[in-house]
Amino acid sequence: MMHLNRREVKKFRKTKNSRILRKVIHLNKREVKEIRKRQKTTILLKVSVIFPKSIIVLKCFMFSYGNSKRTMEINPTYVSGINK
Repeated sequence: MMHLNRREVKKFRKTKNSRILRKVIHLNKREVKEIRKRQKTTILLKVSVIFPKSIIVLKCFMFSYGNSKRTMEINPTYVSGINK
């Protein structure tokens, strides 16, 4: 599993399509907003994201919310543009 560098994190944070985020990671709107607000890269440490032609591959996502940490394991999911 790769760590994202800063540029990739920025790209991930700029992603406008939060519907994809919610669909794959099952986050609600408030959590997606919270992710966008964070300036730290630590929450994205365990995310594996690939950006060829808007295909996003997410393997595992660690989201710390308040004091509690929640880790979501996800099988690699190919979203949007795989069959085009």
